[in-house]
Amino acid sequence: MNSAFSLGRLKKIQGYYLIQFDLQTATKVSNHILNTIERLVDFPDSGSMTPNTWLNEQV
Repeated sequence: MNSAFSLGRLKKIQGYYLIQFDLQTATKVSNHILNTIERLVDFPDSGSMTPNTWLNEQV
């Protein structure tokens, strides 16, 4: 995935929350997603593991 694609997906998520709830909620959700991504950059092994061993070993 490239960053333009990911940014587009984030904008769609923001739009959904804006329509369903309000600007504050949309901002909170998108900030949470961005903070999680930043944490994964620093700690890549902190993500959740899947039940599939092969998939977990792919880097």
